[in-house]
Amino acid sequence: SKDNGVHASQAVSSGYSAGQEVPIQSWQSVSDIINQLESRDSTNRRDALAALIACLDAAEPPEPLPQPLSQLEIRRICDIFTRLFTETNGRLAQLFMEALARFVTRYHADLHDWLYVLLTRLLTRLATECLASQAARVQAASDAVMSAFPADLLLRQLLHSLIDHSQPALPGLQAHSLRLLLQLLPRLEPGALRPAPDTRLAVSRLALMARDEPAARRLLTGLARLNPAAMAALARAMPEGLRARLAEAAGTACCGNGTDSPPEGDRSSSSPGSIPDGPSPPPPPPALSSEPPANLWPGDASRRSNGEQRPKVLPLARPGSLGFHGNSRNGVGKSAADDRLRRWAERQAASQVPPPDSALVRLLKDLNNSQSLSHEDRKDRLQNLHSLLREKSIDSWDEHFKSVLLVLLETMGDGESDVRAASLTALQELLTAQPTRFADFLELTLLKILEAHADSDRAVSRAAEGCAKVAATRLPADACLRALAPIAQLYPIPNPQDSTASAVILAALKAETRLTQSADAEQLRRQLTDLCPGLVRCCDHQESAVRKAAIFCLVQLYLRVGECLLLHLTELSATRKRLLQLYICRATSGDGAN
Repeated sequence: SKDNGVHASQAVSSGYSAGQEVPIQSWQSVSDIINQLESRDSTNRRDALAALIACLDAAEPPEPLPQPLSQLEIRRICDIFTRLFTETNGRLAQLFMEALARFVTRYHADLHDWLYVLLTRLLTRLATECLASQAARVQAASDAVMSAFPADLLLRQLLHSLIDHSQPALPGLQAHSLRLLLQLLPRLEPGALRPAPDTRLAVSRLALMARDEPAARRLLTGLARLNPAAMAALARAMPEGLRARLAEAAGTACCGNGTDSPPEGDRSSSSPGSIPDGPSPPPPPPALSSEPPANLWPGDASRRSNGEQRPKVLPLARPGSLGFHGNSRNGVGKSAADDRLRRWAERQAASQVPPPDSALVRLLKDLNNSQSLSHEDRKDRLQNLHSLLREKSIDSWDEHFKSVLLVLLETMGDGESDVRAASLTALQELLTAQPTRFADFLELTLLKILEAHADSDRAVSRAAEGCAKVAATRLPADACLRALAPIAQLYPIPNPQDSTASAVILAALKAETRLTQSADAEQLRRQLTDLCPGLVRCCDHQESAVRKAAIFCLVQLYLRVGECLLLHLTELSATRKRLLQLYICRATSGDGAN
């Protein structure tokens, strides 16, 4: 009854605060406790947390918990706990952290898919908690998480958090991530460190952080000692400058098989695979490497094992360009690591420019030092570069293409919207003039163009749309589809207030639809396994425009490959299948899918 419910709530509250056993028999079921956790009343939430703590503390749960929580109940608690991380009520936050520690300790085997969310919320809370008493409770919950889960799983998730630009840019966040990783090192087995895509990106990030963060240096050294072969493989996948940074931070363990470069200013021709102790002559200027720093998307390794060639990634991209962060579309919020990487890129670009009497060379020199230029000067230089590209007056593309592309991708992050629009216009002209030279940098170029669709300035997003249309017509359709397919499948579903991810996914779907029209039908049939999972996922997206674009892309695929498409749509809901069949009927009867 209602009176019993009120009495139970009071009993839980008074019993817990007095340090006595909570009379959990007064709760009718676990569902009652979970429902009270979702209450808007802070007192109800507090009492429910106290009851949940008592239930989780019991070695053999008494009534009403005769058996472990069901999967549905665990999922509901995970969702509620994710929201409770923002709780500001001190008493409630204290109970929440205690309940979280007990919940993780008891049910960690069922929480692997929630671990990344849990870690990122804990790190954010650690970085923002000001009260020492609350910080101690958050730390206790963090210790429970670190001891409950497998070490290799924790390593993968924590390394991923270092490269996840959707995380808030908080002052202490990075330091807490490094501390947890260092805490994890003694528990790791050598096999925990594998040259996976996320690991490559994270180690590259650590190498950039190492000069300013002693914890990053200690972590890299520990990882190198843990598995020297894996670190050597990761180093070989990096461009020369990052490889040198890694070797400088972690020592000779990162130089494998004589193929890795020692740190800058410490090279020796007599021992290419080691770092000499004594002084060495100044190194020659390094060439701009086209070796990708890492795979942007999971699944690349499997494609290479099947004999497919994947597009390489421009090694000099800013780390912020590989994902979303707070102000990326407005060109602000760059980290010190980004600035150091840019300066290194400028040195490489300057090392390969030919004689200074060329107009292109002068433009590249100015744009590489764009921070010293005014807003109007930057815009003027980009317009001049656009004119040179349109007039096709550049002959030495072997020397200049990488430098030009780097400059354009960098200026797409400028703080002024008309400069960003001008860089996209110039990139569109470069795609028209030299499409075959994008083979090594196709994946990153497409991703940067798609990100520009989310720009808050309409002129920039229109320029991005024009650039995407040219890319779809000038670049190889099969390679573009291979690069675009993981975006719809792997990009996070955004918050309702965040339109950035939706804009990128929508642009990717429209590009896939255009490319499907021009791609070879047999090649499309071979790529259905890669294309369909993301399209099916987008059919249930919260944005109606994304759902519609996914359906239209599936219709276009059906028109090209026929009934074999339906074999890959088993995960599509019955409602969506009926909608797809309707649009297919309209398209095949002559009404069109658009």
